[in-house]
Amino acid sequence: MPILAHHLRRFFHLTARFAMSATRPIKAAVLVLSITSLIACNSTQIQDALNTGLELSGALSGQLDYGEGVKQTLTLGSSRAAQALNTKGAYADNALYRIALPGELEKIGETLKRFGLGEQVNTIEATMNRAAEIAAGEAVDVFVQTVQAMSVQDALGILKGGENAATNYFIDKTRSTLQSRYQPIIKNQLQSLAFYKDVEKFRDAYNLIPLGNKPSLDLESHVINQGLDGLFTELAKQESLIREDPLGRGSKALAEVFARARSE
Repeated sequence: MPILAHHLRRFFHLTARFAMSATRPIKAAVLVLSITSLIACNSTQIQDALNTGLELSGALSGQLDYGEGVKQTLTLGSSRAAQALNTKGAYADNALYRIALPGELEKIGETLKRFGLGEQVNTIEATMNRAAEIAAGEAVDVFVQTVQAMSVQDALGILKGGENAATNYFIDKTRSTLQSRYQPIIKNQLQSLAFYKDVEKFRDAYNLIPLGNKPSLDLESHVINQGLDGLFTELAKQESLIREDPLGRGSKALAEVFARARSE
């Protein structure tokens, strides 16, 4: 291949690669170099290189379509999951998500119920679940921001990944942020209980006991972790529904993207 046409092909490759991620000055430099080489080529070389450029442009356009399709899917699924759990009773009335007292405290709670303190125990559990329901609303913005920051490469990886690829991506990218966002909400809800200060005093005294491998009585951490486990379980459910029925659960555009991806 003549050397000028060869260089021009390389410039088209660079243009395609930088189109999604390069800064404006870099894109401008690539364009100038491409035009300079184009002027130096004869008509046959120009046509040959243009054909290559059109092929690359088509491939790039396809990747962008896939990427946008995946982002739409993630925005839909994650928002639905968060909104579904951000309603009263979403945790408390669902056996799959209901948050009970942690381990040893649950045993203590059963004992307290037998001594006529069931109302207090039930109030604690109701407050824990309501706290998780309120905190779930924080996830919508976090999920949307994560999708907006996602690269096309990440989106394509999710599209062609396993059935929980999107959920696993969100767990990796958002769990730490969500823990921080949940913490003040959970704490505030628990502290609204008139007797929660007594619970905290009991916990602090318990933590001072020099025993190895003793169970944690930290209700705040327990509610945060259980609440997030429920959120990501719901997210996996929504992801599965969209993958199975992208048209019914998403849109015609989503269905076309999934169909094209499966045919490749």
